[in-house]
Amino acid sequence: KDGLKNIIKAFSVFHESFPHIGFKFIGRISNLAYFEELQELVRTLNLQDAISFTGEVDRKEYVKEMFNAQLMVVAKPKDSYYGGGLSSKVIEYLFSGNPVVMVASDDYVNYLTHKEHVYFTEDNTPEKLSAAMLEVFSDDSLRSKIALGGKQFAMTHFNYHILTRPLFAVVLR
Repeated sequence: KDGLKNIIKAFSVFHESFPHIGFKFIGRISNLAYFEELQELVRTLNLQDAISFTGEVDRKEYVKEMFNAQLMVVAKPKDSYYGGGLSSKVIEYLFSGNPVVMVASDDYVNYLTHKEHVYFTEDNTPEKLSAAMLEVFSDDSLRSKIALGGKQFAMTHFNYHILTRPLFAVVLR
């Protein structure tokens, strides 16, 4: 639950160095009280002009926003109830061709490489997230390497066209 709050706090620090970059939360936040807490935090940090919440958008708009982004951030804590496995959200982010900053958790640590496919942080604290965001944006070469590496990894290892070929070979015998 603190993941989104930590992203906002991290962005506050990041925004001091990169004031021309904004941050969008795409999608519906169903818990109204929590959404109001997030909006209050944005106001408290004086980030109303830099952070926006789109609410629910259709799939076409979601894809457009993802491809127009410059960085994707996943702040799910290591001890999350929803931990383990491979989150489809991370896979979508990798396919976007944007660099991904995420906590070194779930099974992704067994597949993705730090600073090649993603930028892993130790934890989802605002300090760790902002340091990661700052490093990625301060180094164009690193940002490009992670973006391309993540997309190539997704295209090879998470592409259903490739993954289903052996199954079709058996079925079509």
